[in-house]
Parts: sequence; structure tokens; C-alpha cells
Amino acid sequence: FGLDVSLTNTFRIENTGSGPLNLGTATDVVILRGVNADSYTLVDVPLPGAVLQMNEFHDFQITFKPLSPGQKDITVEVYSDDFDDSPYIFALTGTGVGVPRIVIEWKDVPVVNGGPGATDEGTDFGQVDIADFSLTRTFTIRNKGSADLTIGAIAAVTCGSPPCKFSAPTTLPTGPIAAFNAGSFTIDITFTPDALGPLSAELL
Repeated sequence: FGLDVSLTNTFRIENTGSGPLNLGTATDVVILRGVNADSYTLVDVPLPGAVLQMNEFHDFQITFKPLSPGQKDITVEVYSDDFDDSPYIFALTGTGVGVPRIVIEWKDVPVVNGGPGATDEGTDFGQVDIADFSLTRTFTIRNKGSADLTIGAIAAVTCGSPPCKFSAPTTLPTGPIAAFNAGSFTIDITFTPDALGPLSAELL
């Protein structure tokens, strides 16, 4: 699972005996054990002293949200007055996987992926005089994911007709952009119109 993603599974405590089942110790019914227990969260666990009559059950949830990459193993202990199965112990395992997440910003405003040109995002360059004028804007690529981000190529495409008047940067980062917003890379996009009318391009 990515470090910004969680998964919740439901587990059932059921009384299959012939008498009441008293749940919990003085303080807990379910305990998570292990060095990775902080990657798991209990939800809707019954309170100590709860009683399940014959064939009654109680469902509770365990949510896995890894805090760092790697395999996360824990054990779950369920306490009751069952004379030979308390605690009832089972293992859980999950793996945290780092995932890069690219965000492009103009003046700290995120640019919507696939969106139309917008003034507040800097993607609408507005009106530029065709008499030897151009307009350059600097955009920042950030990595707000949990793994390093590699930029393979940047190019202005699908400019239509007349020929494209938006220049694409030719310099790429020398290495990956660090995760958790620790790194960034800036690119300059220049608009140089030489004819009247609207012009557009997509940057990939």
C-alpha cells in the first residue's frame, strides 16, 4: 500500500459455545503487539466487560496505514474468559510502498492536471503583443509523494495550427526529485506569438 493510502478489514468475535462469553481483561479486549503496531488502528472494538451470549457476535475493524516503506508484521490478541483460547492470537502483515506524486505549481498555486488554461494557475498567458514580445512564466515541479520522482522528458505537444509558439524546457533534473516535498525543480515556459488569435498547447 502507498504511504498515503489505508485499508480496513473487518474481523468478527463470535461466541460458538454454550454459555455467555465475557470479553476483555480489566482494560482491553483487543491488543495490537509488535514494533509496527503504530501502522494499524483499531475501530469499534467492544468494551471490557461486554458479554456475548451463545451465537452472538461483534464485528470490529483494523485499519492498516503504513507510516514508512517495508513489511509491517504484528500480532492481534483478543481476550475473553474462554478457558483455553484467551488470548486468541493471530498475525497480520502488510507492506508499505512509497509512491511518487507530481504536483506542478505557479506561484504556489497547483496546476490542475488536464485542466484548461486558467489565470490563477498561470496557464492562461493572456494577451501578449506580437510585435517582438514574449512572456515567460516559471513553474515549479514538486514531489508530494512518498518515493523519489524521476522526470523522463518534458515537451510541448498538440499545438495545432499555426505552429506552436510555446517553448518547452530542454533541461531535465540531474536526479530524482526527493519525496515528501523535500525537492523541487523549476521549468520556464515561454509564449511567443507572431500572429493574432488564440494559441494553445499541452505540456507533457
